[in-house]
Amino acid sequence: MVEQRMKFLRYLMLIFVVGMFIILWKMSYSSRWTTMLKRPNLKLKMRFFTRSKQTFSDKYNLLRNESEVPFEVCKTFKYSPADWTLYELARYNYSLENTTCNNLYDSLLEDEIMIYKKYGETLKRANKRVKWIVHTDGAITSLGCTKHTRECEPGPFYDYKRQMRIDMPPCCRRKFMQTLEQVSNHLNANNASYMIVGGYVISYVRSKGILHHDEDIDLVVDWKHWKTGIFKDAMDVLTKKFGFHQTWRGAKRMSLEFSKTNGNGLGMWAYEIDSKNIFKFDDLHLPKYDGSIMVPPKIVMLNNVKTKTPHDSVAYLKKTYKEWKSEVDCKKKDGNARKCI
Repeated sequence: MVEQRMKFLRYLMLIFVVGMFIILWKMSYSSRWTTMLKRPNLKLKMRFFTRSKQTFSDKYNLLRNESEVPFEVCKTFKYSPADWTLYELARYNYSLENTTCNNLYDSLLEDEIMIYKKYGETLKRANKRVKWIVHTDGAITSLGCTKHTRECEPGPFYDYKRQMRIDMPPCCRRKFMQTLEQVSNHLNANNASYMIVGGYVISYVRSKGILHHDEDIDLVVDWKHWKTGIFKDAMDVLTKKFGFHQTWRGAKRMSLEFSKTNGNGLGMWAYEIDSKNIFKFDDLHLPKYDGSIMVPPKIVMLNNVKTKTPHDSVAYLKKTYKEWKSEVDCKKKDGNARKCI
């Protein structure tokens, strides 16, 4: 009797061992479990970027390819540091990547403490190096830049480790373009005279596209339209419809931001042309322009947004900037540590 019981227990042990072997063998084919077995200290949910339920497309052509900016390319993903963007090439699999790529992937999942200056103040904040994920079908998931997050920080800067300029995250540039599109649509519908000024004129003249390292868009609007109730009512409608936020600085200057917390958006001024045909706005900072340089403004397409630029953009740039034809590396920034110079 005892011998039969021992024999029965041996059979049970054998079945248990064979069953565990089969389970572990099957689990070894799953990239998730392979990762967990090789790296037991990592939580399963932290090993992968997730796809949002609400994805979108790159409507404004903000992402650049490998001929325009450097990429770090692996077997299941590639990463664009300049655009803060990870591209899925396949489902991430630890066992398919080399050590360099696995370490890169791990670093992109973690917060990085960045120390930088803004508005003259030294800031120290945690940021993720990935703001957008481009999935294999082209859909995009955003990991930042919502109405409830701060305006983009640290903004553009020079990465001495990678020896390259890191630009404004594309999710922030998208907020600029969404705001510009809505304001331009209103002004175009009312046949108002207006134009973008500043850095985005530089990028349009150079490449017919946006300036990837600029932190805002500047717009000037004819005072004749600005002072009407139509303009103010339209800004109120956009504010209510899209959750924008208005900040007025006197009668002739305002900003329309993506939200009160997220200050990405447009800076806007009213312009006037005096009896001597001098084009004026923002009296404290900018030179005066001959009216023939600025008006009538030209209709252009800027990253799929129909907007306007100065009549003679090259003459405007020569009057405004000492150097504008070549790219800046962002090693130096202006007094407020906002714009690359």
